[in-house]
Amino acid sequence: MGLTGDQLAELVAQIATRTEQRPRVQQPSHFEGERTKLRIFLVQLGIYFEALGWNEDQHHKKITYPKSLLRGPDGQWLVPYVEGRLQENWETWGQFVETLKLHFGDVDAKETARNKITGITQSGRTMTEYANEFRMIAAETEYDEGTLTRLLLGGKSKKLQDTWEAGETDNLNTTLDITRWAIAKENKHSMMDHIRKGRPTGKFDTTPRNVNVIFSLTPVSENRGDPMELHATRRRPGFNLSAKEYQRRMRANLCLKCGKLGHRAAACRSQTNNKEGVTWERKTDNKKQGWQSAKAREMEVERGAEEESGNDKSPQ
Repeated sequence: MGLTGDQLAELVAQIATRTEQRPRVQQPSHFEGERTKLRIFLVQLGIYFEALGWNEDQHHKKITYPKSLLRGPDGQWLVPYVEGRLQENWETWGQFVETLKLHFGDVDAKETARNKITGITQSGRTMTEYANEFRMIAAETEYDEGTLTRLLLGGKSKKLQDTWEAGETDNLNTTLDITRWAIAKENKHSMMDHIRKGRPTGKFDTTPRNVNVIFSLTPVSENRGDPMELHATRRRPGFNLSAKEYQRRMRANLCLKCGKLGHRAAACRSQTNNKEGVTWERKTDNKKQGWQSAKAREMEVERGAEEESGNDKSPQ
């Protein structure tokens, strides 16, 4: 038995609906009965239902899904209904929302919002952050636009209030206009502060410069060694010697490591000495030095005697 045209069209529509690509959205977080978070929780559910394509008639799905997200006091409240000990007094999604607000919402949301909006200020935050909080609270106050405008201006920073007083703001009559104006002014203030902080301090040299002239370097008064020595201020690696001391030891055939005579740095076993102008003499044995000294005196005496005998033989 074949399908009619209407039946075929309905079947095609059902297949298209099932295969339709849905955007992936973040699932709502758990709700534990906090009165201040119920409003955000319901907004997250509405966005999630819209992304799934659940229409207004799918009440069962809309009620069943948030039940799985209830935790803490909210979850305890739901237990008797799930067990069948209490009769559910809701049939539609709207009725379920009202039941949640009755048990976990603010008893007098309007009065709470009015008390809260008079105390919030910008207090170091950006105008965008302050305006977002103000707008969320203002929605429940049921204040007129003029009252909300005065409250918004009163909570702004002192700098924005001074700019508002000095500027032309007669055409700004709504909280949205004031918010846009304040954000623009705040961005300009931030840009100017950044420019001022980045500008170097002190006097600027206003002497005209000719880019075609080659300028000579100005000699400095500091003692940097011999001007002809390009590396006069540098120290030689390895022995940490200045260039001046390095050249002195090289000319005097001294060890580059310890500054002593008679050997090179490769064979040096002494401690490193990088002091300038110091020449270490080799120590000798006292005993050896004693007999050497006596021998030297004896030779000197003999040499003197020979000179005297030679003088005696010379003609008068």
